[in-house]
Amino acid sequence: MENEKKEFIKYSKPTTTYIAIGFGAFFTLLVILCGSELSTFTHIGGFILGVGLILGGIYEIVKFNNMIKSFEENGKMLTILSDFRNGTKAFDGKLIIGQTWLIGNKTGTILQYSDVVRFYQTIHKTNYIEDGRTVTAVTKDGKRVQLCNLKTRGKSSDELDYFFSFISSNYPEIALGYDGPQA
Repeated sequence: MENEKKEFIKYSKPTTTYIAIGFGAFFTLLVILCGSELSTFTHIGGFILGVGLILGGIYEIVKFNNMIKSFEENGKMLTILSDFRNGTKAFDGKLIIGQTWLIGNKTGTILQYSDVVRFYQTIHKTNYIEDGRTVTAVTKDGKRVQLCNLKTRGKSSDELDYFFSFISSNYPEIALGYDGPQA
């Protein structure tokens, strides 16, 4: 079980936090090394940006670790690991659809269906040309959680149909659809 837990954490741990920390360290170091050649405004702004990125990344890592500890303390980790092991990998492995939980790949997203009121797909267009699709969940407390990016121009529509049909048959109380007014 310990190896499975490590695999689960490796799969779900948010990676963008490490990128943010790296950029933050880069900006901070750059400002320190080139401080005398920069204007005061650029020096202070770069330093604040760098430290902010570092602190934001650390905050996300601590938040994820606390979430994992909370799952262990509440006894939810066993069902999460069962869904991780037996769930369906969808959207090119970006999301695991379990019986009780949704687990995002490298996003830190671990949602229980009972906490969700709505799932929807968003299609983003720039100058009438599609440049992105996402699947988003709206939780009972009103938060919007982006589950994963989809392939553009409908190439993920079969998997999205499967996901929506799974939700509608197992959790009929959850609203489904495209972006628009909340349910």
